[in-house]
Amino acid sequence: MRLSELKIEGQQPWIDCHSEVTGITSDSRKVTPGTIFAAWKGEHTDGHRFIDDALANGASAVLYEYDTTVKSSVPSYKSANVRRDYSSLAYQIAGIPGTSIDLIGITGTNGKTTTTQMVANLLRGLGKRVGTIGTLGAEVDGEVFRQGMTTPPAEIVASDLLQMHDAGVEYCVMEVSSHALSQERLYGLQFQSAVWTNLTPEHLDFHGSMEAYADAKAQLFRDYCPDSSHWVMNADDDVVSAYALPDTFTFGIHGESLSDRNIEIVSNRFETNKTQSTLRINGVEHRINSPFIGLFNVYNLAAAIGVVSRLGFSLESVLKVVETLDGIPGRMEIVSDSNEPLVLVDYAHTPDALKKALSTLDDLPHNRIICVFGCGGDRDQEKRPVMGQIVSESADICYLTNDNPRHESPDAIAEMILEGINDVNREKVHVILNREGAIRAALQSSQIDDIVLIAGKGHENYQINGNEVVDFDDRKIARKYLSETFA
Repeated sequence: MRLSELKIEGQQPWIDCHSEVTGITSDSRKVTPGTIFAAWKGEHTDGHRFIDDALANGASAVLYEYDTTVKSSVPSYKSANVRRDYSSLAYQIAGIPGTSIDLIGITGTNGKTTTTQMVANLLRGLGKRVGTIGTLGAEVDGEVFRQGMTTPPAEIVASDLLQMHDAGVEYCVMEVSSHALSQERLYGLQFQSAVWTNLTPEHLDFHGSMEAYADAKAQLFRDYCPDSSHWVMNADDDVVSAYALPDTFTFGIHGESLSDRNIEIVSNRFETNKTQSTLRINGVEHRINSPFIGLFNVYNLAAAIGVVSRLGFSLESVLKVVETLDGIPGRMEIVSDSNEPLVLVDYAHTPDALKKALSTLDDLPHNRIICVFGCGGDRDQEKRPVMGQIVSESADICYLTNDNPRHESPDAIAEMILEGINDVNREKVHVILNREGAIRAALQSSQIDDIVLIAGKGHENYQINGNEVVDFDDRKIARKYLSETFA
């Protein structure tokens, strides 16, 4: 592609420039000849400081956001919204607007990964070739080709979509984070369908308020998915349901909130490795067996059924595939055998997700509930005492440990969590900051009729300590000590 072909808000600012363009980046160290360099003032550094470095590396053009001197004859453009234009250019350079992939966006505080995987697996079961982008990485039909963040920068999303297009993918199901929406990483894309699972306090250190957080989530629907009949929203969440329009597909529990929801969750019977649900879909009751544990996963499943049925697949065929689904890695994943205590690894790292996970386990037959948990460093500090209170009130034994400390003091994080635990419950909390040691202690203290929840990291196979990333997988650690303890 040539510079002259690129458009910014409908205009061609470089129409007389015919040099080849091979990519775009905001990192001057990644610039090679043919790369556009985009500079903006970020939270920690100002990209304008590195324009000269980018030019020295062969940048073909420069996109910037405030008055600066570009000491070169290289084409440049002052952008009114550099993040937005950066994303748009990334997708144009990759040719994404011309691909035939249908995009499905999944947003919400909790349930994004599970719902994304449910939708993808339903579509695969219906004979479609599917890719996903999200917390588990980027993959095509189960084969991961990139690890990374929930919704990465535009040039990475563009690369992922291009690879999927070349692989013959028909649908891409994408987790959409509030950070990505606020930073306009998806500008230039259009979604055929979009799901909003729920909204509970999270990322308030970034957004500042729940109102701003909700507005960021709403951008997926308002700006990127124009057909409101393909919106799928949780009717039982007051914030989410307020954004629903008359033709929006809704789901929730029978008898609560809205009376015109499309999927009503009528009843459930929870077992240790499956759930039997009765869903009333468009007025007709259906009994469904699924491998997902807990009411919150029934909500996720209802959302997945809703979005896939809205794509034009018959409800009968969708429900047949539901019966064949497998569980999701690191999401209420059972890692124990039948002769051992029930041990689950889950990604729950918000107060709401942790509360729902523990409530789910309380509905199962058990003697005691034992929970291993912590909070990540360099993240929202306000939730830490809340999570301490939730675990100490819901579990019989608690092991407080490290999550991903990052650049914070593990002791300081633990102290903040302990602030939410009263004196009575403090007696059942054991602080073992070494995560492997905490998992070992929890399993060695457990009995065959106990339930052990290892929360916070789920599918992750690493731990971040300062600048060091070390191999660490809760599931492997749990299996190691289960084998030793219950051999």
